[in-house]
Amino acid sequence: MLTEFSVFDRGPFKDRVVVSMRAGSSDSHPENVLESRADDGGLLGSVLFLGPNSSGKSMLLESLDLLRSIASGDPVPSHREAFVFGEGATEISISFTSRLIPYDYSISYTTEGVVSESLYQYATGRRSMVFLRSGDGFRFGKGAVKNRKTISVDGRRSFLSAAAESGDEACSDALKEILRMRTALSGLQESLEILESDPELKGVVLRALRLADFRVTGIRLTESGLEFEHSTEDERFLLPLSAESDGLKRALQVLTAVCSSLMEGSVAVVDDLDLHLHPRVVRWILEQYTSDRDPNLAQLVASVHDATLLDSKGLVRRDQVYFLDKGVRDGASKIARLTEFGGVRKDADLQKAYFGWRFDALPRISSSEELLRRRRRKSEMMTGRGFLPIVISRLCRPWEA
Repeated sequence: MLTEFSVFDRGPFKDRVVVSMRAGSSDSHPENVLESRADDGGLLGSVLFLGPNSSGKSMLLESLDLLRSIASGDPVPSHREAFVFGEGATEISISFTSRLIPYDYSISYTTEGVVSESLYQYATGRRSMVFLRSGDGFRFGKGAVKNRKTISVDGRRSFLSAAAESGDEACSDALKEILRMRTALSGLQESLEILESDPELKGVVLRALRLADFRVTGIRLTESGLEFEHSTEDERFLLPLSAESDGLKRALQVLTAVCSSLMEGSVAVVDDLDLHLHPRVVRWILEQYTSDRDPNLAQLVASVHDATLLDSKGLVRRDQVYFLDKGVRDGASKIARLTEFGGVRKDADLQKAYFGWRFDALPRISSSEELLRRRRRKSEMMTGRGFLPIVISRLCRPWEA
C-alpha cells in the first residue's frame, strides 16, 4: 500500500511537495479509510488533486510513473527536468508497504545520471538501511544485499533494479510493489493490448462498463480490427473503434487501470479522471475505493477539474483533497491539503468556498479585461472630423481586430 510520495525540484515544483495517504483525525466517511497494519490510523483509499491548468497536477502523477520506470531499470531522463527557473537535482521519493513491511525508496538524478539513491525498511519496527548510494559510492546496512560485490550498475540506472535482479530479498520485494502501480497515462492502445492479454481483467472491465451504463457487452478482435458489441432488448450489433465515443474510449483507458488495481490490491494513477466521463461515472469509480467495496486494499491517486467532487457530506473526506496553485512571484507550484486551511467550518459549502478563492487554487482570469479591445481607426485619427461622425462610424463598425 502507498503511504506517501514526494517530488523535489521537478517541473513546476521548486520546493519539496509531499502527498500523504495517511488518514487524518476526521471521523467523517470512515469507509474511505482502509485498514493498514503498518499504520494505526489507516490509509486513504483515494486522494484527489484540484487546481488550475499548468499547476503541476499531471507532472505530479507522471512522477510516480517515471519512478516506476526508473526503478525497473530504465535510464534516468537525459533531458532537463529540474525546476525551470533554477538548477539542481530532481528527486522522487516514495513510502509504501510490501508484505506488511514498510519501505522508503528515493532516487535523485540530473541529466548526467543518478546522484543518490536509497532504500530503507522497517522489518523490526525501526528504520534500517538496506543501501545508500551517493555518486559512485555505496553503503549497506548490516547483513543487507549479501551479494552486493557481484552487482554492477550503470551510472544512469537504479541500483534497486540490479540488486533485485541479483536476488536480494528486500530489494526484490520493494521493486515488486513499485511495479504494481497501474497507470492510465500511456494511452488507449496499450490498455486494449492489456485487455486482450488478460481475459479475467477484460471480463471485469466489461462488467464495469455495464455497471457504469456504457451498454457495451463485448470487445472483439476481428479481421477488420477491434469492434465493440452493443445490445438492445431485441438484438446485438458491432461497432468499430472509430465509431465509438470519446467517453467510451476514455472509460476503457481508465477502467483498465482501475479494475487492475482493484483486483491486485495495488495503486491506480489516473490523470484527468473526469476527462470525457460523466460526473456520476467518476463518483462511481471513487466509490469503489472504500472499505466495503475494496477487499484487496487498492488505492487511487487522481487529478480532476470537477469541483462538484468537493462533496464532503456525500463523497470525500477533507484529507482526501489536495489543492495545487501556481506561484505568481517565482513561477513555482505549491500544494496544500484541504485540512491545512483553517477557518473552514465543517458544514461549509466547499464548492462555493473553492470558487470564492478560499483555497487559491483557481485560474487567475480577469473578467473585466476585454479579449478584443476597441480602438479608433487610423483614418479617423488622421482627419479633422468632429466627435459626432466618429461616434456614428464606431456604431457602424464597433470592432476592429
